[in-house]
Amino acid sequence: MKTFKTLWVALTVIASCFMTQAQNYQPKFLCGVVKADSWTEGNNQEGIYQFDLATTTLTKLTEGRDVYQAPLGGAVYEDGLMKGIHFKTVWDDFDQAYTYVLYHVQYDMQTWERVKAVTLGTMDRNYISSCGMAHDPVTGKNYGIFYNFNMSWQVVDRKLAEIDFSTNTPTRTIVGTASIPMAAIAFSEQGVL
Repeated sequence: MKTFKTLWVALTVIASCFMTQAQNYQPKFLCGVVKADSWTEGNNQEGIYQFDLATTTLTKLTEGRDVYQAPLGGAVYEDGLMKGIHFKTVWDDFDQAYTYVLYHVQYDMQTWERVKAVTLGTMDRNYISSCGMAHDPVTGKNYGIFYNFNMSWQVVDRKLAEIDFSTNTPTRTIVGTASIPMAAIAFSEQGVL
């Protein structure tokens, strides 16, 4: 496990940070990292990192390189699994433009082995979280704040929604519109957002 002290984390990656809880509630911030200033070209170290609040360092928790481990669309910790949305840009020959392809991914958080990777298609399903996702430990439900786009792919607003990862294609249920900008969301041990 290599520690990087000077990492540049893309804004979308910061949005994918999520929190897990230890038995004595020592919060751990885990992030999917896709870019760092300290990486040399061709030596990318994408993966899951733990952020230490005391030392402000990131420590890589995963071995090797798996670009799907950086859940750019948000992720939650639930029942020993990291469940999330990954997206990547691909060239569309028909439209002559880049588009996003989304994936529903799940990883065992003990071994960091991928247990699910399902292609969801393009951005039309709008699963990209604007500031990560959070798991409510009291109700067992997952929530995120999601971009709401117009037909020109411009952000109109952001919606608070429940997301259910129990099927291959996650479902979203809109709870309401987020009235204030947020960088991340999390639940307390008591289930307070």
